[in-house]
Amino acid sequence: MINSPDSLILICVSLIFFFFVLFIKSGRRSDVISNDDMTLRSQHLMLVGRPDRIIKDTNGIWIPIEKKSALKVQESHRVQVGFYMILIEDITGQRPPHGLISLGDNTQVTIKNTAQLRKRSWEHINAVRAIKNAPHQNVKATAFAAKCRSCGYNETCTQAILRP
Repeated sequence: MINSPDSLILICVSLIFFFFVLFIKSGRRSDVISNDDMTLRSQHLMLVGRPDRIIKDTNGIWIPIEKKSALKVQESHRVQVGFYMILIEDITGQRPPHGLISLGDNTQVTIKNTAQLRKRSWEHINAVRAIKNAPHQNVKATAFAAKCRSCGYNETCTQAILRP
């Protein structure tokens, strides 16, 4: 029996906490496959990538999400999502119908998985492979020091902006 104000307060606080926890748990998406913690590897295609997030759609198909600080989708963003969709299809056997780009203003843009996007993504993949296979060739370096510092070729690059 509740016969003191302290008991009533304790019960109210307990109920609020219970519903808060219930609300938080119900808000969690059970369809999240990865939150920047899964590296996709295809030995068959000899490709490796790590999307910022992967979710499952209502049909169980993996959908890549890339987070960008930009306020507008760039061609390189589209190609990157296309690359992740190629990887996901090879790994899961299911072609994602689309990927998502989450922009700096929290706008989400749907990138359809078209034949044209896959072709452009493969063109970029093959260009990178050509560079890796001929490291002596001069390659245009980035103008961004942070990207230059994190590049795997920084130590041997003749165009490196900043050395670690």
